[in-house]
Parts: sequence; C-alpha cells; structure tokens
Amino acid sequence: MALAGLLLLLLLAAAPAPAPALDLTPQAADARQEAAVRELLQRLLGPRAAAGFAVSGNRSLAAGGLDTYRLSSPRGAAERVRVAGSSGVAAAAGLYRYLRELCGCHVSWSGAQLRLPDPLPAVPGVISATSPNRFRYYQNVCTQSYSYVWWDWPRWEREIDWMALNGINLALAFTGQEAVWQRVYLSLGLNQSEIDEYVTGPAFLAWNRMGNLHTWAGPLPLSWNLKQLYLQYRILERMRSLGMIPVLPAFAGHVPRGVLRAFPRINVTRLGSWSNFDCTYSCAYLLDPGDPMFQVIGTLFLKELIREFGTDHIYNADTFNEMSPLSSDPAYLSGVSAAVFRSMTAVYATMRNLAKKERLLECVRGCHASTLEILQLDVTDPLSLAAAAQQVQEQRVDVLVCNAGVGLMGPLETCSYQAMKNIFDVNVFGTIGTIQAFLPGMKRRKAGKIIISSSVGALQGIPFNAVYCASKFAVEGLCESLAVILQQFNMHVTLIECGPVNTSFLANLQRTDAEGSALQALDPQTRALYSQYLQHCQSLFRDVAQDTEEVFLEAICAPCPPLRSFTTQLFMPLTRLKLSSPDGSEYVRAMHQFVFSAGEAQGDRA
Repeated sequence: MALAGLLLLLLLAAAPAPAPALDLTPQAADARQEAAVRELLQRLLGPRAAAGFAVSGNRSLAAGGLDTYRLSSPRGAAERVRVAGSSGVAAAAGLYRYLRELCGCHVSWSGAQLRLPDPLPAVPGVISATSPNRFRYYQNVCTQSYSYVWWDWPRWEREIDWMALNGINLALAFTGQEAVWQRVYLSLGLNQSEIDEYVTGPAFLAWNRMGNLHTWAGPLPLSWNLKQLYLQYRILERMRSLGMIPVLPAFAGHVPRGVLRAFPRINVTRLGSWSNFDCTYSCAYLLDPGDPMFQVIGTLFLKELIREFGTDHIYNADTFNEMSPLSSDPAYLSGVSAAVFRSMTAVYATMRNLAKKERLLECVRGCHASTLEILQLDVTDPLSLAAAAQQVQEQRVDVLVCNAGVGLMGPLETCSYQAMKNIFDVNVFGTIGTIQAFLPGMKRRKAGKIIISSSVGALQGIPFNAVYCASKFAVEGLCESLAVILQQFNMHVTLIECGPVNTSFLANLQRTDAEGSALQALDPQTRALYSQYLQHCQSLFRDVAQDTEEVFLEAICAPCPPLRSFTTQLFMPLTRLKLSSPDGSEYVRAMHQFVFSAGEAQGDRA
C-alpha cells in the first residue's frame, strides 16, 4: 500500500503527538518577488526615481525562517541604493526604512509624502535587520465590512503596497467567497431563493459569514459575486507575488435555513439573537460538530475554494463571534474546534485493491474517516499512478508517505526471475515513480516531507533476504541522494528503518516453501541453515515485533526530521559494526552468530 498524504495533520489531531511546526514559505520564486518589489517602487516613486534602487531576493537570508533585509550603497554602482531581502515583503520593508529614515518620506492611508532628495542619500555602511517574528498578521474580519467593502482594485493595490512596506506577510483574503458558497449551496440542493434569503447585503457580509446576521439588506446580485471573485484573483496574485501568505476562509458551522429542507435529519441548533436583532435577521442555525454533514459541507467548501484560488494553507473560521456557545463545557467547545479543524484537512490513502478498504476504514472510524479519501493505485502501473496523482494534485501535498513494499525470502538459487523483478518493480521503481509524481509540486512550493517505509534490511544484509535487501539498499541510495538536493528546497526525506513490525508483512511476503521441491533440490547444509533462519525469524516477530505509528508521527511532526528514524534499537550494534569495521568482516561474523548461534549450539549439544 502506498499512502500519498495530503495534510496528515488530521492524523496528528487524533494522536498524542506534538503539534506539527508550520512549514510555510512564499509560493512565488525569488525572481517573481524581486519583480513585484520593483513594480511597487515604480508605482510609489515613478520610473525615474525607482531606477535609483536595485532590488534582489534571496530567501537564504532568512535566519531561522525570520525575514531579513540589508541596505547598502556600493561605491561605483549604477544604482544609488541596494536592498536585498529574504522575501519581497522583507525587501519592501527595507526600502521603506530607507525612505522614511534617510529621505523623510511617509506613506499612510491619509496620503503620502514622497519628495525625494536629489541625489539620493547614500546608506551609511550596511543596514541590516531581522524580524523578531516569523509572521506579521494584519486585518480584523470585521474590517472587511467596516472599510473594504466598496474598494476597487486601485484602492486594494495601494493597500497591499502599504502592507508590504510595513512588513506585513500574513493577511486576511476573504473577498469573493460568496461566489464559492453559491456553488456549494446549489450543489447541496438548495434553491436560489433559499440562498438569497440567507445572505446579507455587502456592508454586512462580515457578520453574515460569522453567523451573526442573515437576510439583512440582501440579497446579493450575481454581478456582485462575479466582480468580487475577479477582484480576489488580483488581490491574491499581488499578495503572493510579494511573498505574503493570504489567509483564506473556512467553514465555521453556520448554515442557511434551506439546508434543513434539503437534509431534514440534519442535527442543528438555533443560536440566540445578536446585537438586538430579532430572529428575522439573526438566530443562525449551527450544525452539530458530530453531524457527518459538518465535514461534508466544510470539505466541499474548501475543495471549491482551493480549486478557485489555490491555497497557502492558513485558514480563518470563527464559530462564536460575539455569541454565547451552547455550552461552556470544555468538551463541547473542543469538539466544535476539532470539527472545524477536521474540515480543513484531508488525507489521501491509496490501495492497489479497493476491495480491501473496509479494514482501513475500520481503523480510522470515529477519528478521521470523514476526511479520508481512498484512491486506487498500483505503484507498478504508470497509468494508475498518473491517475491517482491527477486526483490529488489540485490540492497541496505536504507529506508524502511511501509505504508500498513486498518481501522475498529464501535461498537465492530458488528465487525466480519474475519474483525478483516484482520485488524491484514495487520496492524500487514503485517508490521512485510515486516520488516523481509529487516532487515537482513540492519543489515549487519549497516545502514538504517525503517519508519512506524502509527496513533494517536496507542497512545490513540479512540472510536469505538477498533480493529484498538489494531492493532496500537501492532505496537508501535514492533517498540519501535526494536528501542532499532537497535541502536546498526546504524539504526533508526520512527513511523509517523498521525492524519486526506488527503487520501482515511476514505473512504476505513471498518465501521458499521449506518442504517444496525447489528447496529439496539444494544441498543439505543450505536447507538446514534456511530452516534455522525461519525459526529465528518467527521468534523475532513473536517476541519483539512493534507498532510503528509513533515513529512515523514523529517524522511527520518534526520541523526538521532526520534522514533515518529507527523503530527499534535491537539491530544498532550490527549497524555500527559496518562503520567501525569498514572491511565488513566483523559484521559478517556477528550477523552469522546473531542468526545461527542458537541452532549451532543445539547441534553441538546433540
């Protein structure tokens, strides 16, 4: 089974593991952010004055992920002022510091004073600054109605310029969501009159979105939704080009009354009135967090939203804005929060044979089955892999878990060509193909983790597992090579080196039958050694087999997971021998003793 995990945070939410670190970087390449800052300068100062500035982007300047800029005036340079920034926002903040402190300029909502000295003052030495915080957040959800509701693109453009100059890199981007909700509600079976009854007029949308108001000053004309949709395209493109991370809306649990008609058995509660409005315009319907429709609506909305706008994977939802929750019991409040969070996440699992998916669904029942989507995938079939990747690629894959693997046990002389080819097709080429399908998107975002289910048989040759170990050795080389390159892309590769595990691996692996004709044709000594190994293997899996979930979760959660994580320390002395005795002789003797000493001792006693 190969698991292609999209935002495996859902697994983490249900497990006693540390919260995953935010691994968020701007989507735009350095060159695009440089160009965006140059364009900002031209809008702000005009082409002639802007020509006196040189801008460069270099995200490696961000020490520990904190935005950094450097200002200088190199002697003899064509441009009077140079700024280098770890992001477009960092470079813009550095430029505004120069304009403010060395030129006496000022940019605000009320106006701007941009009379530049001629010539431009030189930067004394090198001025460098690093932000003390990874994120600088801006906007209140109500500001969308207080101030922004009637803004056109020129006004938004000035605002985003101001945000960049002041170092804002995390900002609400709520415009245009009503067009998405329109599609979602229609797909759920609501009619247009039920949607029109629910939405408010433009100046009150902030409170409609948070369940405070409905109907008041509505409905919205279709032309409004379309204009806001196109405005959002421009807002998001400009924010992302400058290295900002937009915060998109998510489902908070409030639904129109029409949902009750479409789904008469749905479990909803009517909230109390808000701010002296009676229930004609207030008293929203809130979905119970345990109702399956909570996840259906929340997931459907986010899929439509991401299809329309893409995502930077930070969302905002407020269920009880200026309203009293139905209960102050922490269990209820955490249940609502968990339901909102679950609707923001998704996990894709893939299986070669979907007829076996019931076992997987049973394992996740009650915790994240509602956001788990199971796809068919045979990692040895390029067409199957391409089809599964296409279904997932519209989303952002943050964690890719490659768990496909098969075993082959027996004397090498008994292993058929087809059996050996199948091992490499699944373990090696299947892993390579899965990584190839998702690697380009992860590299473009410069973020993500690739986790490979490996084996102690990838680090040391295990008797009667020659072909299996050869395939796993190949995967080790693949991942070591990748890890070196992907460090440049802020990505991490982790091999989970599994020892004996509590899975069906041992039962399902291909093995030479101890009583079969192929083995009987071999020499007596090899047959005896193989018999001893089978006993050794069965005792290991009986006595020391482990569950591996925690090791996988640690790798998923860790901000910078190691190249290798081990499920057991049992085999570490043997692994260390390969380093302390590079010629391999000590390892060979030790492994032979580890596997066959018990049988030899019994033979001596006999």
